[in-house]
Amino acid sequence: MIGRWRGGRFERPSNLSIVGISVILLVFSSIYGFILDAPSENPLEHSQRPTILFSIINALFISPIVEEVGFRFFLTKFSVNKFIISVSILLGYTVSIFCNLLQIELLDFVLIETSYDVVLITGLLMFLLLLLFRSVLSRIETFWDQNFLIIFYLISIFFAFLHIRMDNVNVSNFIIEIASIVPILLFSFIAGFIRIRYSIIHSLIFHSCFNLPMVLILLLLLV
Repeated sequence: MIGRWRGGRFERPSNLSIVGISVILLVFSSIYGFILDAPSENPLEHSQRPTILFSIINALFISPIVEEVGFRFFLTKFSVNKFIISVSILLGYTVSIFCNLLQIELLDFVLIETSYDVVLITGLLMFLLLLLFRSVLSRIETFWDQNFLIIFYLISIFFAFLHIRMDNVNVSNFIIEIASIVPILLFSFIAGFIRIRYSIIHSLIFHSCFNLPMVLILLLLLV
């Protein structure tokens, strides 16, 4: 249990538990990153450098912003505005993942693992649609607050699920691929704790730190 609403206030985990688990998680992140993304011995072609540079920017800034706002901005006492913003980006992000999986490109602008053109288009459409139902959405406040823990865990699990490398999953490596998302699931829980206890900015910074091992690997490729 991460806590519960009591008297209109969310009871959160202690600072010590968050820091301790975060340190362990970052260690797992380093091992996970170096095992899966270790640089090969092949020399880096000059034409690949722009892609590597974008990957670094994506890992440190773009991806943390999109994922934190989409998956965790609304993880607080119910707010219609936060709900609309998060759900719009969350749905856009989810659609982009499946577009990449099915190799569908809307604007021939596919970047890394997420088609940000799809996030933008789908997110904007969902944002406008949800605005039309703003008054209806306000009615779910009681349900949201009473079932916040369930929502928290479902969102965290869904975040981890979307990070499974679907194109690599087959019978022979299914267990390995499922096990590989354990660090992502732990990260999702901790980032949620941090968002609830502190702010979305703190969880965004934590997200960037979690991506640091991958950034270090990419920097090695540029050397």
